[in-house]
Amino acid sequence: MGGDPVPESALVTPLHRAVYKVLLDAGYRDTSQGEDSSENSTIGMACILTFALSAYPSEDQLLDTMTWGRGREHWPELRPVARKLLALIDS
Repeated sequence: MGGDPVPESALVTPLHRAVYKVLLDAGYRDTSQGEDSSENSTIGMACILTFALSAYPSEDQLLDTMTWGRGREHWPELRPVARKLLALIDS
C-alpha cells in the first residue's frame, strides 16, 4: 500500500458520490499523510463509509467507523456528519 492515487471514478454509485460530497462539505481532510493525499483519502473514506452504510449501522456504529475505533473524543463534532450520512440511506 503506497501513495497510489485513488481515482474519483472509484465513486461509482450515486450514494458514493453523495457520501463524498457530505465529507467535503463537512471539511473532511486527512492531513496525517500530507496535503497531496487529502483528496485521495477523502475518496477512500467515502468508499469505506458507503460500504458501512450498506449494513444500516446505528449512529454510534457509524461514528466508530468514522474514527477508526480510536475512541469517542471526536464523536460530538462528527455526530452531525454521521446524521447527514445516515439520512442518505433513509431517503
